[in-house]
Amino acid sequence: MNRFCTIAVIALASGLLAHAAQADDTGNTERHLTVAYGDLDLNKEAGAQALIARLKSAGQQVCGETPDSRDIKNRARYQACVKAAVDDAVARLATPMVAASYGLPPLSQTATVK
Repeated sequence: MNRFCTIAVIALASGLLAHAAQADDTGNTERHLTVAYGDLDLNKEAGAQALIARLKSAGQQVCGETPDSRDIKNRARYQACVKAAVDDAVARLATPMVAASYGLPPLSQTATVK
């Protein structure tokens, strides 16, 4: 079975993204990259870690070139961009092992009724 996750980043068009992308009417830029994971067993730690590595790599690609280490302001923006992209992708996957391996709180398996 082919499984894919799309990693997306929305960033201000102030140059945070180095590559051309679509801009919406608010001036935000959005980029997407699809990550395949059909070859991974996400119920196992090794599969979850492999997917996280793929998502981090995709986040780095989507967020553009890594700023020079002396450019503290843009480097912090870049790192925040990558983290936000991976956080969002992991959360949308809603896979307990991936979330746990990434360090997110355990996914709730129950619903609360009020």
